[in-house]
Amino acid sequence: MIIEIHDVWHAASVKHEQYVRAKMEAAWKKLYRVGPPTPILARVYAFIRKHETEIVCASTRSYISSVRDYDSQFPPGSGERTMAEPILNRVFNYDKFRDASTGWRAYELCASSPYRVCPYCHLVPTDTKKKEADNKGYRPQLDHFIAKAEYPFLSLSLGNLVPSCGDCNGPAMKHNVHVLTNPHLFPLADTAVLTFKLRPREGKPWSPLLKALRLPLDEYEILIDTPSGNVAAQNSLQTFQLSDRYQNYLHEAYRIAKMDKNPAWLRTIATKLGFHLSLDDQLGFPIEDKGTKFKNIPQGKMRLDVYVDSRKW
Repeated sequence: MIIEIHDVWHAASVKHEQYVRAKMEAAWKKLYRVGPPTPILARVYAFIRKHETEIVCASTRSYISSVRDYDSQFPPGSGERTMAEPILNRVFNYDKFRDASTGWRAYELCASSPYRVCPYCHLVPTDTKKKEADNKGYRPQLDHFIAKAEYPFLSLSLGNLVPSCGDCNGPAMKHNVHVLTNPHLFPLADTAVLTFKLRPREGKPWSPLLKALRLPLDEYEILIDTPSGNVAAQNSLQTFQLSDRYQNYLHEAYRIAKMDKNPAWLRTIATKLGFHLSLDDQLGFPIEDKGTKFKNIPQGKMRLDVYVDSRKW
C-alpha cells in the first residue's frame, strides 16, 4: 500500500448501507418463505443478526469479531461451513451488485470515490466511466481485503472493499491472500508508511558525481523503505512486487531528483522548450498541497518522496 484512502467511501456510505440492509432483508424473506428453517439456516441467521451492525455499518474498518466468531461456529473445512457458504452468498450477493446495470451497483460506488489511482501500487489509474450509448464504460476492480471466498458475509461490507487495479488484485499479487494471518497494510484504515528514495545501484557508496546526478541513469535505483518491524508493510512491499515494478519508473525519480541537484540541466531544458517549467509543473501537483492531489497522480507519492529526500543529500 502506497497511499491511504480512509475517506474513499464517505460520499457513498448512506446509500450503500441502505442497499445492503435492503438486500439482506429481502434475501432472508425468500429463504424463510420455503418452509421452516433448517438448523444450519437458523444458525447462519443468528450469526448474522449477532454481527449485523459490524457487517453492515459503512464506518466499520475491523471485522475481527465477526470473523473469529464465524471461524468458531463454522470451522474452516467443516461440513457446517460448507453448508453455510451458499446461504451467505445468497444473502450477500456480490455478483448481482457487481453486474447490475441499474440502481445502486458497483459502478455507482466506484464513481463516488474521490481517488483515481490504485492505493496498493499507486501506478495504475482506477477512475470510473459509466456506461453510456456506445461507450461500454470501465471502473476499478473492488478488492475484498478480507477474502469473500473465505468470509462471504463480508462480500458487500463497505469497509472491506478497496478500489484497485487488476494487477494488484490479480492471482500474481494479492488475490486471496489471508490478511488475518498474513497482515498487510489496509488502505482504508492504516497509515501509508512506505517511502521512496533514489540511491546508487546495488548499495554502492555515494560519490560527488552520484550526488550531483551527473552519472548515467543505470547507476541508480529506486529504494522503497519499510519501517523496522512493520510486518504488514514488509508483506505489502513483497506481495505487490513494488520494488521491481517501480524500477520501470526510475527515469521519473532521476528526473525529479535532478531538478534540485543539477540546475544547469533545468536551464538547458527551459532553453530548448522556450519556457520555464515550475516545480509544481515538474511534479504534476502543488508541492505545498497537504491534501489528496498527489494521491491522484500515478507515482505521485514516489515523486514527492524522492524530491524531499534528494534535498537532504
